[in-house]
Amino acid sequence: MTSGTVCEKAAAVFHKSYFAMKTLLRCRALLTRESFGGRPTASIRNENIYREKSPDGRNVKFRGWVGRNLRAGLISALLLSAVAAHAATLTVTSAADSGPGTLRQAILNASTGDTINFAVGITTITLTSGELLINKNLTINGPGANVLTVQRSSMVLFRIFNISPAGTTTISGLTIAGGQAELGGGVYCTGGTISNCVITNTQGGGIHAVGQSQIHHSAVINNMLTGYYAYGAGINANNGSVLNCTVSGNTAYGHWYASGGGVYMTGNAGGLVRNCLLSGNNAHTDYGGTNWASGGGVYFFGGGTLESSTMSGNTVNGDISNGGGLTYGGQIRNTIIYGNTAATDPNYYLDQYAPATFDHCDS
Repeated sequence: MTSGTVCEKAAAVFHKSYFAMKTLLRCRALLTRESFGGRPTASIRNENIYREKSPDGRNVKFRGWVGRNLRAGLISALLLSAVAAHAATLTVTSAADSGPGTLRQAILNASTGDTINFAVGITTITLTSGELLINKNLTINGPGANVLTVQRSSMVLFRIFNISPAGTTTISGLTIAGGQAELGGGVYCTGGTISNCVITNTQGGGIHAVGQSQIHHSAVINNMLTGYYAYGAGINANNGSVLNCTVSGNTAYGHWYASGGGVYMTGNAGGLVRNCLLSGNNAHTDYGGTNWASGGGVYFFGGGTLESSTMSGNTVNGDISNGGGLTYGGQIRNTIIYGNTAATDPNYYLDQYAPATFDHCDS
């Protein structure tokens, strides 16, 4: 059952949630004269309508909605209003892993559209039983990354947040630390937004974003990624946006290939890195054979846009190593690239399959 406010003093209750053309719609509305300033009358081209008196005793009846079968218009508006009307705020009051008042329990109890906040005095939440799975659109508002840390116990291996499907989920104001898992030790997501967070000291990469996620005003620092193929120790994203972030001290260590110590971005030239500092990131491979390392700071696979950023002090090491700062195809604008290290093309290596253009850059 879904309910929502139609106007100032009217309410509607829907008894079916599927509104196909042939679906029978049953609804009940309670209206008062004050809501419309006169005699409220309505009709709907559908059968089986409840017609009831108003509870205020004024004998005002619901006669249906005037107009055509409102599959998409009024019904959609009412459903959206219902979601907004029922959005709740849940407060985390316990720093324990699970149980009443915990972050885990708040996520379980929350409905789509709800917001989760934290009580004053909670500074560290240590997870012991597993990752936090978010499978609905929520907003998690932390008090600040310098105030509250969500971390993994050293006894068990798992990531911190698994946001799937993400949709419009937003996580802000937290330090996310110590997770360990393939495809994102800190956060795995299929969309959504991460803002004003610190993601640090994870194994398996800081953030692995499959969908078009946005990461902004955050610091992704000192994360590690290892494997035969190591792509994106700080952030691995598909057509995502990294805005106003510091990405520093991350290391991609691959036995055969390592790319994107700081950021590894895939997609059809849709990725964006803007107003970011990328420094001290590394992409390393084992020596012996034809192991290849590239893009110590950023690796764009398929092109992208790097804009108004500074990239310095990034390194790559391997039998074949290039693009200490950047391996790239696409557009580079208003960006400084200097002091990076590689055997060849220490600052940037241009991908022959995705031509690059430079505009107001310094290297």
